[in-house]
Amino acid sequence: MNDYEFLESDWKIYRQRRTIWIENYMNGLCKNYSKLLNADDISAADRIWSLYDKLQKDTRKTDIVFRDSRTYMKQNIYHLLEGGVITLGDLDGFSAELQSWAAYISENTGSEGIHSRE
Repeated sequence: MNDYEFLESDWKIYRQRRTIWIENYMNGLCKNYSKLLNADDISAADRIWSLYDKLQKDTRKTDIVFRDSRTYMKQNIYHLLEGGVITLGDLDGFSAELQSWAAYISENTGSEGIHSRE
């Protein structure tokens, strides 16, 4: 299965779960931002500038995840796995081909985020 091939059944499952996965991702971002803003050991100016930098970085990353088209489905799944938003277990119900692809990339990227939630 190449980057642009997928089964219609995978697309339907992805569309159903995507909203929940992205909401979980955004909740994680909010928690991280909250921790940063409430850090007492950093000056207020450093907290604001750190938040600004983090928002810019996260905005670029989430721009990829929010592309809602069939072409980007597998790329989005990859980024959600990489970021620890979803696990391989969250792909239950998808085709064996897609699950096999996800397992392959998780084994070959060296990213701990793919294997567990943060």
